[in-house]
Amino acid sequence: MNASQETSSILPTYARAPVAFERGEGAWLEATDGSRYLDFGAGIAVAVLGYSHPHLVNALIEQGQKLWHVSNLFRIPQAEALGAKLTQATFADYVFFANSGAEALEGTRKEIAALGVNAFAQSCDVGDPAAFTGFLEAARAALPVVVGPAPGGAVAPPMATSAASGQRAAPPALR
Repeated sequence: MNASQETSSILPTYARAPVAFERGEGAWLEATDGSRYLDFGAGIAVAVLGYSHPHLVNALIEQGQKLWHVSNLFRIPQAEALGAKLTQATFADYVFFANSGAEALEGTRKEIAALGVNAFAQSCDVGDPAAFTGFLEAARAALPVVVGPAPGGAVAPPMATSAASGQRAAPPALR
């Protein structure tokens, strides 16, 4: 445990570097001590548009003054307009906007099920909105079945095991 972890109430799930950032501009981040860093990871792909671009800041302020978030249980005209642009410019008939990698994996799994690609994916009731419950393990487990083995012999992390039995704990869709 390093000094920053000793005083932090954040669960130490990562080996965090002992640096904190207070601002960014373009692809550059500035630390609290004034050091500048080029953000090669784009904030783990969250800040791919860079930091503090005036057009982006203005768009966020303008939208934030109107409405910040609406569930996809309702129509969202801006999302529909972007979806139309994306489908016109690509092969796709429709798009799916996800708010996390887990949701994207599950959406992929449900699309595969709707296409009838394999029995595992078909175990998901794509017509039931309540079925969209975030079975990340099931979605992750489905990928090798659907798209084949990982390139270069990469191995996916093992599924969770039960502490009591030591047995693999398959996601509900796989039981």
